[in-house]
Amino acid sequence: MYLHIKFKLSATQNTKYQRVDKRQINTYNICMWKISKHALERIQERGFTKEDVLLILNSKSPVSLIFKSPVDDDVEIYMGYSGEKHLMIPVNTKTKNVITVRPMRRQERIEFEKRIKE
Repeated sequence: MYLHIKFKLSATQNTKYQRVDKRQINTYNICMWKISKHALERIQERGFTKEDVLLILNSKSPVSLIFKSPVDDDVEIYMGYSGEKHLMIPVNTKTKNVITVRPMRRQERIEFEKRIKE
């Protein structure tokens, strides 16, 4: 039930093989974040890039904020912008799985702008 995936560790190291559980085939590990197939589909559908998402998740965006979800204790909401794109990214904190990616809604954007001015 395992796949062997070939990957490069760095330009100076040899190619290695890693065992990957087949049940995780629809999840893509990028750094410490797992981006589900659903989230990748939403990224493409909404005209974002994985780089936009990773800038915010890794706090390398000029401005990004993290809020606890009011609905689920295991979810944090990352908000930030990459260029002109204002994104809202809910992440499960236990699994580090990106749930979805979408543009900020009007009220979220107002709250975001208010918080970054504080």
